[in-house]
Amino acid sequence: MSGYPSSDGELPAKPGYFSRHRHGLLPLWKSYWINSTILGFVFLGIPGGLLASYLEHVDENPAPAAVLGVVTFFLYYVVVIVWMWVGTWRSATRYTRQYGTGWGTIAKATIAFGVVSIVAQLLLTIFQVVR
Repeated sequence: MSGYPSSDGELPAKPGYFSRHRHGLLPLWKSYWINSTILGFVFLGIPGGLLASYLEHVDENPAPAAVLGVVTFFLYYVVVIVWMWVGTWRSATRYTRQYGTGWGTIAKATIAFGVVSIVAQLLLTIFQVVR
């Protein structure tokens, strides 16, 4: 294994930025504030807002392209948010091992809150659609 510690397998000799984040090798502040907050807004908030704006102008019988756009965005959303949360969670675990509880625990708590929030929103949306 390379000089980069990882809990989930081998890394290339010089892993890229996205790989280092996913493996929890970036500092906690960078994983949390840069990747999960700022990049989260850029990669999820802006496209999500544009999609929502577009869907407001679609009638009750959306074209197949609109449905495909929603499904594609949902899959994209899942991939990005899993990357953000897994990397930040692993970074928080490393931080906690090195420095004890504190910021690592707080970061994990916010991720757990985000998971619960998104699952609740998803269930409410499904309930509204089915109703």
